[in-house]
Amino acid sequence: MSSPSPTTAGVELRFSSAHAGFKEIKKIVYFGPAEGPPEMIRVALTLADVPFENVWLWGPREWPAEKPTSPFGGLPIMQFADGTKVCQNSAIIRYIGRCVGMYPHGDGGLANNGATSAADAWGMLKMDELFTCMEDIRNSMSLTMFEPDPEKKTAKRLDLCENQMKWRMGKIEEML
Repeated sequence: MSSPSPTTAGVELRFSSAHAGFKEIKKIVYFGPAEGPPEMIRVALTLADVPFENVWLWGPREWPAEKPTSPFGGLPIMQFADGTKVCQNSAIIRYIGRCVGMYPHGDGGLANNGATSAADAWGMLKMDELFTCMEDIRNSMSLTMFEPDPEKKTAKRLDLCENQMKWRMGKIEEML
């Protein structure tokens, strides 16, 4: 006898346990131990019976060495068996959801084993990663808007343009 499927509000959640054609996930990297943004990634992978290594970085000791390997210099990072890395929490969780049938389809319901194709899910992941990076840029810009001192505001915006924006836009250009 099989165990019952998890339910949410009376809706049976059955996820595809066959992940044929999708890139094999090797590990999830985040500061640890933590229950922050990557926790929903870990839960989704666990619910779908997708094996992965949970890698915790110990802040200032390990992050400086790992940061240059992150596609956009942030965490969490999802690394695939082929060495490819992606970041951006929202992009990763949507990718997993599409791959295993957790992501809502056009009918407004759960996919229930109707997972997206591997090629479509990968393309969607890369676009979501790009869009989320753009959200990060917007968030960085909005922080400068509330600086009351005009000289400090100018200095913050110059730093943003010359450092953060230049670096992020270079990463975006690499993607394209």
